[in-house]
Amino acid sequence: MIKVSVRFYEELNDYLPENMRKKDVELDLSDGSKVKDILNKFSIPSQEVHLVLINGKNSLLETKLNSGDRVSIYPIFETIDISPIKIINAVIDTHVHLEEIENLDQVLLDAKQSGVIGLVAVGSDYTSNRKIIELSKEIKTLKIYLALGIHPTDINLDELEITMKFIEQNISGIVAIGEIGLDYWYGSVKKSQSERETQHKIFELQLVLAKKYSKPVIIHSRGAWQECYEMVKNKNIEKAVFHWYSGPIDVLSRIIHSGYFISVTPVLEYSKEHKLAAEQTPLENILIETDSPVKYKTVTGETYIAEPKDVIRTLKHLSAIKKIPFDELVQVTKENAVNLFNI
Repeated sequence: MIKVSVRFYEELNDYLPENMRKKDVELDLSDGSKVKDILNKFSIPSQEVHLVLINGKNSLLETKLNSGDRVSIYPIFETIDISPIKIINAVIDTHVHLEEIENLDQVLLDAKQSGVIGLVAVGSDYTSNRKIIELSKEIKTLKIYLALGIHPTDINLDELEITMKFIEQNISGIVAIGEIGLDYWYGSVKKSQSERETQHKIFELQLVLAKKYSKPVIIHSRGAWQECYEMVKNKNIEKAVFHWYSGPIDVLSRIIHSGYFISVTPVLEYSKEHKLAAEQTPLENILIETDSPVKYKTVTGETYIAEPKDVIRTLKHLSAIKKIPFDELVQVTKENAVNLFNI
């Protein structure tokens, strides 16, 4: 037998007898017991668990317990402000427009205090690509990983040559080429065949560059999911993430079958299409992001400008959708980012 000290927090106390609530509980367990055995003992569903700490360190439900361990078990929080995430320090926001963020120093400090350890800063055009490189040299708060590219809605043909040259000159210092792709829902491109052809040309040039240097690609595919997938596949790109995927399930199936990723955002809170994509995608094919500083809404109708700290919102909603404990989700999505971007 082993003896462990357990502390249940907030809503989880409802599963305990009155005399065991809101205090440390001494439990006698069988040798070889795991955290999940504690949950089973009190009939606590694993999907209700947000975070598990053993002796102050992040742990999983399958972690084997030793006599004398101090176990802290947190519930799924109803609010977005999830303070225990600060202890994890393992979250990577995989899609941020760094140069567009106001009050950047404070924003990054807030992200760090929320458990974010790094972010992928994506470029959109010549100016933004240069800017994020400059910012990355100044920032010490978080680890900044760079992706350079030409966004389909930010194409400037006058700067095409210098932008492509700039990307190639800095290729050794980036983790991906992005944000690149096609967008058939933006402005006049909805009606203009010539604009679509221009997007195709610029996208293809960047895919060729990615293939040449074996770089992953970050794909913007709004309204053009099938075409983006086919172009990525036809260029034999080995690693890709389809950013903020909300497209058809049949295309999603091909993306998954090809070993590519999708990324999910805080829009999981209210987008049926995005939720369905998250439901249908295996966890090992999912990245988390904010697309900061995009504006989001909530189910109550309020709006907010996203910051990297709001990747915790993404995690919270993904945890509920996948019915996976928060701590496990943090670790897997971090590993996915590491594997895709080789960081």
